[in-house]
Amino acid sequence: MPDPRYTTQRVSSEYITLNNCGEQYLGNRDYDTVRDDGRVDFGIQFIESGKCTFEDNGVVRVAESGSLLLHFPNVRQHYSFKKEDKTHLMWVHFSGTSCSMLDELKTGETVHVKLTDPKDFKRVFDRMLVANNIRRSNYKTVCGGYITVLLGLILRSVAEQSEKETSGGHGRLVNVINYMNENFEQPIDLDRYAEMCFVSRSRFIHLFKEYTGFSPYNFQLKIRMERAVEMLEYTALSVDEIAELVGYHDCSYFCRVFKKFTGHTPLFYRK
Repeated sequence: MPDPRYTTQRVSSEYITLNNCGEQYLGNRDYDTVRDDGRVDFGIQFIESGKCTFEDNGVVRVAESGSLLLHFPNVRQHYSFKKEDKTHLMWVHFSGTSCSMLDELKTGETVHVKLTDPKDFKRVFDRMLVANNIRRSNYKTVCGGYITVLLGLILRSVAEQSEKETSGGHGRLVNVINYMNENFEQPIDLDRYAEMCFVSRSRFIHLFKEYTGFSPYNFQLKIRMERAVEMLEYTALSVDEIAELVGYHDCSYFCRVFKKFTGHTPLFYRK
């Protein structure tokens, strides 16, 4: 094990511990990294844009934008980036007893995960980076919490991908849900969603509620209000601007809907 005085590689006996994290825009030169013995901790490389080429046992694969590489301790790593791809890479190394939740994914090689919700994943990653950089009181606990959320999103993506492969119907619903998450500011389009699932409009509504526990309308409302809360808490955008961004052209109407959904006014979250 590396000397802990001179390396970020550490093994923690705590629930979860951040060793280091960061992001980099890789557009100035080619990068090629080989770690024959891997690292002693866990690692995530999130390809926010661009792509990464990685190799296991002589087999070369490509991780596209919106996917990630999960590295287990003491597993060989070989990955590279081409400058022409202008990759935006986000990474984190961590350890802890809670990492056992990843055991089901361990293969003895680099694990490639195609995220079903890369925007949500990036949003959490960004917050973790900010918390680690600012380092307010109890920042280690906060960062550990964000890592736990990232692991949960990874496991959910793997489960949903498996479900998509074994159940075409649910897989198509996942596609609709991803579309709604990425286009939540747009008017709801039940006919389009039904067409994506190859079912009638009424059948789609029934399947959607059975799968999510929400009607399509309430599901979109939930997404919009959650995004609005995030923007109120983490940006300096005005309430008018936020209302517009989440799909409401009438700010007064947005405020009424927001209060009904959250129990508070937008200004409550802004404070």
